[in-house]
Amino acid sequence: NELAVQLREQVLQLRASFGQLFNAADLPIPFFYVHFVCLLSAFYLPLFAISGAYNAGTGNEVHWTADVVSGLVVVLNSIFVIGLRIL
Repeated sequence: NELAVQLREQVLQLRASFGQLFNAADLPIPFFYVHFVCLLSAFYLPLFAISGAYNAGTGNEVHWTADVVSGLVVVLNSIFVIGLRIL
């Protein structure tokens, strides 16, 4: 009987802990996070695109496969970072 009481108390404590965990989901997004993502998308994404363009080559050293892969990476990275802004 005492074991059942201890088990019940442990289960109730676990339920209370889960309740506290879900209460944190309703909190607003932190101020720092919003501005960090805006700064990241304003500076990093254009620099990343330029870097990918230079790595693809110019003139006689044009590598169209590298250009396609770099373009795909830039697009996917942009979608990811801009998606973070929507949060």
